[in-house]
Amino acid sequence: MKKLLLSLLTIFIISIMLMNVVSAVIANLQYWYSDFNGIAHYEDDPKFTVRPCTGSPSSFEDDVLAAYNDWHWAGIPVYYQFNSGDIIVYGGPYDIIKQIYPSFSPNSTGQTEITMFSMNDYYTTPSGNKDGYIMDSAKVYYNTDIANKKTYLHEAGHSLGWLGHSSNSNDIMYPISSSVKKLTSRDKNHLTQVY
Repeated sequence: MKKLLLSLLTIFIISIMLMNVVSAVIANLQYWYSDFNGIAHYEDDPKFTVRPCTGSPSSFEDDVLAAYNDWHWAGIPVYYQFNSGDIIVYGGPYDIIKQIYPSFSPNSTGQTEITMFSMNDYYTTPSGNKDGYIMDSAKVYYNTDIANKKTYLHEAGHSLGWLGHSSNSNDIMYPISSSVKKLTSRDKNHLTQVY
């Protein structure tokens, strides 16, 4: 009798554990192109605010707007907000950006700092389970002396939740500068599936 009760209790506990594991899956993702084991998104439609710094070119705001607009038309519900967006975008010469963000690397065209996010269980993908995160905010920094269209699109992608990088040199989310100037289907598919 004790063995039967112990067996039933064990089965019950294992069943509860399996239900918890199954309920922790957010969704099945069809695509995975990142070298990082996670992806993030905002709970509400993200808003971005542009803050040009002294010495930034007059085209800076337009370049940033164009980058986020490309992600918007790809399927990410991101919008411009004049003040206090979830994403704050700074741009200027290296020496100015370095004052705002001391960790900014001298040869970097841009960097994104995800200031706060929490883990929200995981996704299943063709390459295994991946962590899912909820983002609260991000700050993006552009060295306008050397940033280009790819940089604007690439860092915007990070600020919207693409964690890590693509291994395909034809993608915007590839980590090394290139002549690529448009989002690829891989760039779009990877990130839009969580929005």
